[in-house]
Amino acid sequence: MTSRRWIAYSLLAILVLAGATAAVNYRLNALGVFGDVRGKTYASGLEDDREAKYLFSFNYIPSNFDGVLVGTSVTGNWDTSKIDSARTYNLSVKEATITEEKILVENILAHGKLRLALFCLYPRMVHAHGRKTAYMMPRDYWTALGSEQLLRAYRNLILAKYGHRKPSFNSFGVLDLSNLESNPEPWRISYRDYHETEIVIDETAFAEYAALVKETRASGARVVGFVPPHESEFWNTPDYGRFLARMKSLFLPGELMLDFNDPRYDQYRNNPDNFFDTVHMAKKSTNFLVSELNARLDQPPAQ
Repeated sequence: MTSRRWIAYSLLAILVLAGATAAVNYRLNALGVFGDVRGKTYASGLEDDREAKYLFSFNYIPSNFDGVLVGTSVTGNWDTSKIDSARTYNLSVKEATITEEKILVENILAHGKLRLALFCLYPRMVHAHGRKTAYMMPRDYWTALGSEQLLRAYRNLILAKYGHRKPSFNSFGVLDLSNLESNPEPWRISYRDYHETEIVIDETAFAEYAALVKETRASGARVVGFVPPHESEFWNTPDYGRFLARMKSLFLPGELMLDFNDPRYDQYRNNPDNFFDTVHMAKKSTNFLVSELNARLDQPPAQ
């Protein structure tokens, strides 16, 4: 066999193997990217919640959900499966920027339709802009046909099936923050320092937040804003007041705005057991917040 023919056969074998691998991965569809996934459930097999939720936003989320919660880790463990007015996916990503949340929502709107969009008003979301990793790019779509990330997803899903690990989030996108909750002291120190730093809004991030609210509203979704609670001894400062006033200005007078730092929630905020690091809620304490959201969403919109 000549060297030229050997090279040709080798290339052909590689192409056949690659094609077969892609066909198998398409069939297995471990990330819900391909085909009809209506009625199916996908938890995360990937360790990076950004990458996983980005891939889910192509097909799985728009096929199965008509509501989203736009947030960061402070809302990551809120159980959106208990929201009644729409089947709501928790898009919260740890340390998310609004740039990243905007990518997710726009991808969902490009492939489906939303009835409800819950927007978290939290300083870290507009502290900076841009993607924090190399993920969440259109090319990532093809990793679902064959990649190192996909192999890790298979491994993690198998381990989860046999109880050797937990998915980083469940089929509703609810993050598992139990590892942080079980060792909260480093985070308490970090967030105590953060509360002492003046809140500065990144203008590009603010513009992206404003654009996303407008775009979601224009799509026909009901837009709702909410302010997550923090322990009562923190952020009683003029800069936090200015931050809230500016963020709330993005919402129309008739749109629901729920502030969990209102005096009516003082009993909740004064209980340190409801938080594990001053701003992240203990898992058991998030049920109250979701029930409050439910109650307010059931009320007729203001005229």
